Amino acid sequence: MSMVDEGKFIGRLVTIGVLEGVTKEEMEDYYEGSLGTEAFMAAGNDLVLVYSIPYEPPGQTHEEEYWELGEQYLQMVQGDMDKIVESVKFE
Repeated sequence: MSMVDEGKFIGRLVTIGVLEGVTKEEMEDYYEGSLGTEAFMAAGNDLVLVYSIPYEPPGQTHEEEYWELGEQYLQMVQGDMDKIVESVKFE
C-alpha cells in the first residue's frame, strides 16, 4: 500500500506478506523483539499475514513545503495501522 498525493508517489505505507507453512505462534515469537516496523497481523485458512511499515517518512516529507504531508503520512502509518490490523478477519 502506498501514499500518493496529486498523482505523485510519496512513499510506501505498508507491505503485507502472506506466508504458508508457518504457524501463528512461530510468527508471533519471531516478531516479538521487533522494533515495531514488522509484526504479526493475522492467521487463518492455513495462512499467516505479517506486515512491515517504513522506519521513517520518505525524504521529500522532510522539506518544509511537505511537512503537512509528512504528518499525514505518519498518521496513516502509525495511527491507522492498528485499525487495519484489527479489521482483518478470516472466514
